[in-house]
Amino acid sequence: MHRSQLFLWFVGLLILVVGIFWLSERKEDSGGLTFAVAELDGLESLQREFGKFRDLLVNKSGVPIKFYSVPNRVAATEALAASQIDLLVAGPAEYVTIAARSPVEIVVGLQRANYFCVVVTRKNSGIHSLSDFVGRKLAIGDPGSTSKHLAPLLLLKQAGVKPSEVKLIHTSSVQMGWEALLAGDVDGFATTSDKYETLLGKSSSDVQSKIQLLKRSDDLPGDVILARSDIKPDVLNRIRSAIMADSQLFVDAICTGVDNQKYLGMQLSDAISDKDYDSTRDMFAVADMSYLLTPKR
Repeated sequence: MHRSQLFLWFVGLLILVVGIFWLSERKEDSGGLTFAVAELDGLESLQREFGKFRDLLVNKSGVPIKFYSVPNRVAATEALAASQIDLLVAGPAEYVTIAARSPVEIVVGLQRANYFCVVVTRKNSGIHSLSDFVGRKLAIGDPGSTSKHLAPLLLLKQAGVKPSEVKLIHTSSVQMGWEALLAGDVDGFATTSDKYETLLGKSSSDVQSKIQLLKRSDDLPGDVILARSDIKPDVLNRIRSAIMADSQLFVDAICTGVDNQKYLGMQLSDAISDKDYDSTRDMFAVADMSYLLTPKR
């Protein structure tokens, strides 16, 4: 290869490398940021639940944002680590596992009203306290859920009961756990307070008279909108400032979603910090799942 050809090849390669780097750096300014929700699978669901929020945020911040669908919590964590997701709505459990493995920044916190776990039973079950669950069946949510899995185990521990002493039944839906309780297939049912109130409210007065609330947890940390730490600070500030300047508008936009009714009455906060989730980390220890909080090497 002649010197002139080698020089042109080198210049071309340099331009290509610089161009790729420039495009990756300018992603948030041109192609837009990707936005996902840890518990929502499918673009249709994202549009239904967070479409108005996304549109409002784009309008107020001037930052282009597009949806990115993830099938579950694990996929959301991996996609964020792989820089496929820029912004993610995550629950407390998702946040602490992600923060342990990827550098992230909390944009705003979603402080839900009356967000806690409840454990209920049938009045004829013979269970009068959490300590009575030794050797009995307790329906809980999918593994890793803050309010439906981790919080119930913490309540058991606080009552002096080891999770291994209880027959824990993971159910794929809240409705399934509720129906198992009513049918007598399980002796207790643990879920989020708002889900319980909804299920109870839809039940007949006869069913309501047969259900007893045994215990509620302390208020749980709220969900967060988090971002990859390598997104330009001025872009994150534009997003954060836009949300906080019209926080009630953004709350209303989120609450138009069918599943997002859980956020009714919430407040958005920019004063949330990582230490606010230490209680969630304690729950992982109780569940013998602290290995999920080990930094990935």
